[in-house]
Amino acid sequence: LGERWVMPKAGSLAGLVKETFETGALEVGENMLLIQVHCIGLNFADIFACQGLYSATPSGGFVPGLEFSGTVLKVGAGVQKIDAWVPTVGAKVMGVTRFGGYTTHLQCEATYVRPLPDGWGYEEGAAFLCTAL
Repeated sequence: LGERWVMPKAGSLAGLVKETFETGALEVGENMLLIQVHCIGLNFADIFACQGLYSATPSGGFVPGLEFSGTVLKVGAGVQKIDAWVPTVGAKVMGVTRFGGYTTHLQCEATYVRPLPDGWGYEEGAAFLCTAL
């Protein structure tokens, strides 16, 4: 089983609810990766989204989280070289997503994922991308 934090509706961080979900049936699309998330980033955009103050906040319920790091579990059949890197099962990665990062298992477009630099832990990877962008 996986876990994810869900905001039933924007308004208050007190509304975050932890849910469990079945991971065994998770598949990846043609250009997608399935990632076991080890760390997530938490920044001002996440807080603003949960409070409904961010213009890109989804209407209705959503899983917050814009940045993550973890390990690739599955690679979609159409995933090809990204810059000088080819995603493979077992690769340690960091990435961004338009919400959905507060989870243990994430399906993400491969173009938004990069390998963790040598010497970086999952913590550095999850904290870097949105802050650096």
